Amino acid sequence: MTFAFFAEVLHILWPASKHKKTVVLVTHNLEEAVMLCDGIAAMSAAPSVVKRIVAVGIPRPRNFRSMRDPDFGRCMEQIWNLLRYEVDKTMKESRSRPEPESDFRRKASYDGVE
Repeated sequence: MTFAFFAEVLHILWPASKHKKTVVLVTHNLEEAVMLCDGIAAMSAAPSVVKRIVAVGIPRPRNFRSMRDPDFGRCMEQIWNLLRYEVDKTMKESRSRPEPESDFRRKASYDGVE
């Protein structure tokens, strides 16, 4: 519900503002990005670089009905296709690394408990 409220408030404030501002939104949520942004910078995995900037061509004001628009789905699919390789690569790398020792196990070993 927080996202819905935030989105509605932003869509009211932006057009009403006499001082046009640029807002940088950092999110991992594709729906949120497409709903709120006019352009989305799709980033690579570390070291992060901008892979591509995707223009969101969905008319404003956007609301939850906008999410049913076929252009909304196409935009999300385009971004996901840019990110899919990065997500898969990161998941594979994280599975191949040894799991870091938890704080609990580290503290227990200091206390002489194994």
